[in-house]
Amino acid sequence: MKEKLLAFRKKNRGFLGEFIGTFTLMFLGTAVNAVAAQGSIGLVGVAIGWLFAISMAVYVAGGVSEAHLNPSVTLTFALFKGFPWKMVLPYTVAQMLGAFVGSGLAFLDHKPFLDQLDVTNGVQRAVTGPGATAGIFVTFPAPQISMIHAFADEVLTTAALLMCVFAIGDNKNLAPKGNIGPVIVGGLVALLILGFGGISGVAMNPARDLGPRIMTFLAGYGSEVFTAYNNYWWIPIIAPLIGAPLGGAVYSAFVDNSEQDESGSLAEREETNSSKDSDANPNEAPRLGLEF
Repeated sequence: MKEKLLAFRKKNRGFLGEFIGTFTLMFLGTAVNAVAAQGSIGLVGVAIGWLFAISMAVYVAGGVSEAHLNPSVTLTFALFKGFPWKMVLPYTVAQMLGAFVGSGLAFLDHKPFLDQLDVTNGVQRAVTGPGATAGIFVTFPAPQISMIHAFADEVLTTAALLMCVFAIGDNKNLAPKGNIGPVIVGGLVALLILGFGGISGVAMNPARDLGPRIMTFLAGYGSEVFTAYNNYWWIPIIAPLIGAPLGGAVYSAFVDNSEQDESGSLAEREETNSSKDSDANPNEAPRLGLEF
């Protein structure tokens, strides 16, 4: 039995890693949202909570599946980092399932408090308006934000996310040393929550939104989780799938150092070249590295 389990785990290593990693992310992250809905913490507390939720999820799955935890990340890595295209669909399915199960377990664990909130506000599993709790698990735009604005915000924030993720993982740039990378990624998402959370909810992740949205539909919130805010549900799915490759393209086109030779950074090589040139001709001014 143990041998069969080990064989199954080895064969499905990437799928299992993405499932348990995304499960961890959504179980911890939506639990933080649930506490915030009870008035115990504010936006800063939510951002810090998600910082650690993401960090822990990446620590759980990073050495197993690279911890994409997000279909838009998987797509972008396939486009720019050589991730196998045949793994894009299995990873996406695993991420969706992990988000569904993680948010569902958080819902069950906090259900007594959610029930009390419903009683206090005189509602029953409200999606919009006073006493709404669906936003604990899924994202919606602020009432004054148009659909076009929300779509653009999701594109831009996801592009920023992936551009910075590429930088954090670029060993020929200033990638963080040791195993601190997951915390840096968590801090990046916390920053995006603080800066843009009030606009569209910064989903930046189709699995993070669609998995819990299906869960809330089944948990009693009904079809309004899909129809609310002018059928907003599709924006947190499509916009990140556009924004993520955009961010990856920007970094790859303007910053990526993957083709840099192994002799050091551009600045280091220019300094070496300048020293050689100065030694060869003391009267010649050093070059500034601006030749095209």
